[in-house]
Amino acid sequence: MSSVARNESPDAPRSAPKIIPADMATRGVLQILWRRQLILFLCVIVCLVTAVVYITQATPVYASQSRIYIDNNTSAFVQSLMMTTGQGGNYLSTQCDVITSSPIVNAAVGTLPLQTLPSLANIENPVNFIRASLTAAVGRTSDIITVSYESPYPNDCMRVVNSVVQAYIENQTQKRRSVSQSIKKILVDAYERNNTERKDASEGIRKFIESHPDIALRTDRGNIVLEKLQTLTDALVKETSNKVDAQAAWESAKALQADPQAVAEFIVMRGATGQGSGLNELLAQWQSELKVAFAQGYGADSNQVKKIIANMDALKERIRDSEDRYIKAYVAVMNQNYLTSVNKLNILQKDYDETKSQAVALGNSFAQLRVLQDQFDSTTKYMEGLATKVKEIDVTNTESTNVNVQILEVAKAEPVPIRPKKLQVLMIAGIVGVMMGFGAALLQDWMDQRLRSVDEISAALQLPILGVVPHIMGGKTAMARGMEVHVEPMSEVSEAYRTIRTAVYFGVPEGQDNTVLVTSPAPGDGKTTMASNLAIAMAQAGHSVLLIDCDFRRPRQHRIFGMKDDVGLSSVLAGQHSLGEAVQPTTVPNMSLLPCGPIPNNPSEILNSQIFADTIEELKGKFDHVVIDSPPVNPVTDARILAASADVTIIVVRADKSTRKLSENARESLLGVGANILGVVVNDAPRSGRGYGGYGYGYYSDRLYRDRTNKSAGRNKATTEVATSKDKNSSRS
Repeated sequence: MSSVARNESPDAPRSAPKIIPADMATRGVLQILWRRQLILFLCVIVCLVTAVVYITQATPVYASQSRIYIDNNTSAFVQSLMMTTGQGGNYLSTQCDVITSSPIVNAAVGTLPLQTLPSLANIENPVNFIRASLTAAVGRTSDIITVSYESPYPNDCMRVVNSVVQAYIENQTQKRRSVSQSIKKILVDAYERNNTERKDASEGIRKFIESHPDIALRTDRGNIVLEKLQTLTDALVKETSNKVDAQAAWESAKALQADPQAVAEFIVMRGATGQGSGLNELLAQWQSELKVAFAQGYGADSNQVKKIIANMDALKERIRDSEDRYIKAYVAVMNQNYLTSVNKLNILQKDYDETKSQAVALGNSFAQLRVLQDQFDSTTKYMEGLATKVKEIDVTNTESTNVNVQILEVAKAEPVPIRPKKLQVLMIAGIVGVMMGFGAALLQDWMDQRLRSVDEISAALQLPILGVVPHIMGGKTAMARGMEVHVEPMSEVSEAYRTIRTAVYFGVPEGQDNTVLVTSPAPGDGKTTMASNLAIAMAQAGHSVLLIDCDFRRPRQHRIFGMKDDVGLSSVLAGQHSLGEAVQPTTVPNMSLLPCGPIPNNPSEILNSQIFADTIEELKGKFDHVVIDSPPVNPVTDARILAASADVTIIVVRADKSTRKLSENARESLLGVGANILGVVVNDAPRSGRGYGGYGYGYYSDRLYRDRTNKSAGRNKATTEVATSKDKNSSRS
């Protein structure tokens, strides 16, 4: 074929089709989401509706909180008497447990008008009910304790928190005042006893001086007895003070033993947490389970709650037994310390008395006066120490009255519930909906194996795209669709077929495109319409073209061109007729048709025969191009036999219908027989251009297209009527 014969119109494209790289994403995420936007939209709507239903049906839960600061910075003596040790983390953690303990909550319940509080009006055991939702925690970076309570009623939250804080403050005040008053009484009694002794000593000195006016006022340090007496006097004063301290500690321990709450705090503050740490952790675990039970809606009279409370009571009894054993041991130690001090004091007193007798026996009047003076001085010093300690106790009482707990923030009735958080729930529902929609879209797209775009088709088959044929509008007959290029030469569909014709011309070297096989992976892909229109387009370019209908299963070309099929390829191969009798000219200039003829019983054997190969060679010499319409590749083997002998093969796939698996199988089958696959034609593409790039649709204006269509309407109508009449006659025959 000469180069002149290949010349196209000036507006025809000149570049060969490009193969899209295989590493391109075959199914872009955005493209999948756009295709499956309905699924994504429905998932989001369902999740949002579910969230709205939950928000409208869920009971709102409110929370109130109060922030307090506990100041425990008192003097060392007061801390020793109160048996507390500073402001450490253990102390604050213990106070948090005290705030949420049963005695404090019980005291708070006693001040609440339960019948006016909706959340507590019908609760059998309000103490346990409140403790299940009451929390107290120390700040991570501060010593501030936050007391909070949750309830469906905001006013109830406020009143419960404030009552608990107030009950805790009163408990701390009463405890501090009780202990300090007990210690003060011991110190005051000792002060009064020593004051009496001091007065007696003063009176003795006065009388002795009156009876011995000649006593020298200077001391004699050279006397060993007097020096020993001075030493014993100092030791006796010191040990007497130690005895009072030991007695005060013993009395404080006995007073502590009567206060269980103070016992628990004392054990923690003294660093004796090991006495029951395992039990306390187990108790905390049961308390957490009780909170969970109440949160799940179990009432105070349910078996599960009763069982938990019974386990907690038994555990508390074990803790109390452990604490009792520890405090009893502590009281015994304090008693032993006191008895030791008394015994030591008795020994010193005995030694002192003996030394004193020795001094008196000397008959030294001055020694007698010195004894009296030392007794008076020691008593005076001791009383001064007692007075100082009493003043510290008074200061402690003042602090107890003012309370060492500062309320930094009073609980209020919050207008906004903490659960459910509407915006957060909606956002989570939206995110979950998007994730579910995304997953559902990907799953459906993965299950849907249909080829959805030009890029996807090219990447899946690893073949160039020769052209894209848009969907033929207007519900035309099979005959009208098969002759679209001839009947509607100015339509977009016709222009698409001419583009495919150009791709065929420039995609194969000259002289190697005489026989063009048109096939498809499966029936219904539009290969027959493609073959007829491609042949017409080649004929319109001035080439002599023969269209052969080799589909011995379902021949259709004779119906498109309105011809009879009683004589055709099968009768030629059977030797019943000659090629001249079988080849029929069509209404399209430069184009002839070789119909299928009578359907044979063995199509594959006929197509694989030498006589068929000789017939094709003879026809190639008579026509510039031979276009062969073959059966689909996958159902039968005919297309593979024909592809092995054809110069080039074109695969037709239908947009949004052909599947990846069938198309790949068709390509592999053709390559397996050595077929020269020129490329792929995408048929029946949506006119929206979605995934198919538009490919020049709409290049001609609608007005121009209507004008040209109207001018040729009469001619086309006549041609169609003649063809239809022939088709009917052929069907009757």
